[in-house]
Amino acid sequence: MVDSCRKCVNCKDDLEQFCVEGAAAPGAVLAYTVTYANRSSAALTNIVLFDQTPAFTTFTSAGHGALPNSLTSIAVSSPAVNGTGQIKWTFTGSLAPASSGTVTFSVTVAQ
Repeated sequence: MVDSCRKCVNCKDDLEQFCVEGAAAPGAVLAYTVTYANRSSAALTNIVLFDQTPAFTTFTSAGHGALPNSLTSIAVSSPAVNGTGQIKWTFTGSLAPASSGTVTFSVTVAQ
């Protein structure tokens, strides 16, 4: 049974939590999409996003969606496939006001 709620505790304007409820069979792959956005009036630089493989899962893959024009690249560091731990996206360039994008990762439910 996968039953998880997350909340963006450091986001002033994004205080709603999201929930995933239901059952996932062992061996099922769960895909996560995290949306980032610049809601300020100035460009953001030195952006780093972190997430973690959830309990009872192992890492499968990580990536990102299309880059906004002001970002030049995103470097992803992650656990080895079938490992657990931190996933980190490091952005190069700046994120212009009103720009947004996505990062993604997948995990496999443990046997």
